[in-house]
Amino acid sequence: MSKKLSLLGLFTAFLIVTAWIKIPTPFGVPFTLQVFGIILSIYFLKKDAWKVVLIYVMLGMLGLPVFAGFNAGIATILGPTGGYIIGFLLATVVAFLPFEGILRGILALIIIYVSGVLGLMMRLDINLIKAIQIGVLPFIVFDVIKVVLGYYTYVLTKKYNIEIVK
Repeated sequence: MSKKLSLLGLFTAFLIVTAWIKIPTPFGVPFTLQVFGIILSIYFLKKDAWKVVLIYVMLGMLGLPVFAGFNAGIATILGPTGGYIIGFLLATVVAFLPFEGILRGILALIIIYVSGVLGLMMRLDINLIKAIQIGVLPFIVFDVIKVVLGYYTYVLTKKYNIEIVK
């Protein structure tokens, strides 16, 4: 039990740090490493990944500066990039699917993008094409690389019998 709690805390802290590594873009959606944190949580924690993301979201809603750019509060969730944050939580449902592999990470990424694009459309009052142009296209290559790196990090830990979660 204490090992599981420690892992939840560790992965939550890691997710927060990945959010703080932020590169601004001219179209409002920053480049962060959050997708990498989400993907690692899904691969390593499996059905407990949602707990990490829920803790992360709750900390941010309570006012702790855990979101990208040290932002916090309900205004961030309700803002243009809030759809991505909601998508992070929704993406963890892929851990409950009856298969593993890189497809799990790709499905999580699709869920994040769909949620993020919907958030952009609602908050910025833009159409689908514009939302995809500013919220998906600039990031897709880097995010697929994050999925691949996350998956192979997981595979290598299994190959070399590095136990993170039993």
